[in-house]
Formats: sequence, C-alpha cells, structure tokens
Amino acid sequence: MMSRFVRYVRVAFSNRVVDLRSLPRSLRLLAILGYACVALMLGATLLLELAGSQQSGVEFRSDALSTTLQIPTLAMVFSALSLALGWAFVLTGASG
Repeated sequence: MMSRFVRYVRVAFSNRVVDLRSLPRSLRLLAILGYACVALMLGATLLLELAGSQQSGVEFRSDALSTTLQIPTLAMVFSALSLALGWAFVLTGASG
C-alpha cells in the first residue's frame, strides 16, 4: 500500500513540475532560481514563526479588527524581496 502511495506522489509531482532538461540554459537558471526562492521563503516563514516574539517588529493598528497587529521586520524584508523577484521573473518571461 505504501509503495502505491509513493508511486502516486512521484507521478503527481513529476506531472506538476517543470521539466528542466527540456529548457534552454537561461530559462533553466530562472526556473531553478524560482524554486530556490520559494524554498527560501518557506524556510524563512517557518523560522520567523518559530522565533515569534523574540524579534523586533512593526505594529499596525487595524480599525476593522479593533486590534494591533505586529509584523516582524524580517518578514517585511523577505516579502519585499519576494515581490521584487516575482516582478523580475514576470518581466523577464514577458520579454522573451
């Protein structure tokens, strides 16, 4: 039963991931960078959650929620870098 599950996961994963071998060198590099950045963001999110209240942050007062939300400074930095990198990938893909 476990081998069927592993085989199913492997097939499902391979059908949803870009085949890097068929891409030109420049697009292969962009795809690898994109996957690495997604993995980095997931890891950073996990580390930020584990560190929790030990970090400095920016407080936002939400009138709709009637509460104050605190966002870690590193989360804001990672988010801004992700946004810039995402736009770089979009614009690079649009120009090629």
